[in-house]
Amino acid sequence: MIVHDLPDDAYHSRPELSSTGARLLLPEYRGSPKKFQHSLTHKRTSRAFDVGHAAHAKVLDVGAGIVLYPDEHLTASGNVSTKAATVAWESEVRAAGMTPVSPREAAAVDAMAEAVLTHPTAAPILEVAVHREVSVFGDVDGVPCRARFDALSDETRNGVYGVDLK
Repeated sequence: MIVHDLPDDAYHSRPELSSTGARLLLPEYRGSPKKFQHSLTHKRTSRAFDVGHAAHAKVLDVGAGIVLYPDEHLTASGNVSTKAATVAWESEVRAAGMTPVSPREAAAVDAMAEAVLTHPTAAPILEVAVHREVSVFGDVDGVPCRARFDALSDETRNGVYGVDLK
């Protein structure tokens, strides 16, 4: 089954096995059933994830927008503060569905998006792959599975393009 326009949180809250979940189970990816179980109740976050999510949203023009950390939540060197007030502000921003980034991170996001959107191979594929965040559900050897294309094209004379930004 292919589903267009399924909200991100609805997709990620579904019980089917994803490729990320499968890797958390497999020993060759340093996975285990315990790691998989932990992932079901503990969302992984990091500054790198935030930058990646922000770049993803900017390139595809979907997903959470970004909010710059205000000056009062930055250290003198421009890093994000670890003070309680900053953590509280960050939690509010995330609860509102936005991704907080520092000015330095925002510049990196802009550079990444520009690099993808002007790339001689990536740009034309993204122009053809017009459907964003397309969810796919099915069974593989009796196991309910899910996957999500960042972008997907319609059938054309050149085939179908499925895009995964990394």
